[in-house]
Amino acid sequence: MKRREEIALKALISCRTVREASKISGLSERSIYNYLSNPIFKAAYEAAKTDIIRGVAANLRERMSEAADVVGAVMSRENRPRDRLAAAKIALTFSIRLDESLDFSERLAELEKKLNGEKN
Repeated sequence: MKRREEIALKALISCRTVREASKISGLSERSIYNYLSNPIFKAAYEAAKTDIIRGVAANLRERMSEAADVVGAVMSRENRPRDRLAAAKIALTFSIRLDESLDFSERLAELEKKLNGEKN
């Protein structure tokens, strides 16, 4: 990857828009869009975004127990009914989402097994 492409990649990763990336990198928006139209650059950009997301997800997974303890502590406060209700909503909402996600993952794994079985 060329130096200017590396600069563009770093800027894109740290900015929300191509315009912002253009400003901080000193590259034109057109140049950045041209880089993004290159499949190799685009793949590197997607891989970098995926790495960042995986890192954040790992950090959050490590803190889930702590977060659950905080929600549980708030739910236990007898004199703060609004806080208790908000904490209960959080616990229920994320519990349902987690169950749905796990169910989806199991179903997807089963489908992948079936597809792989059909190919072999």
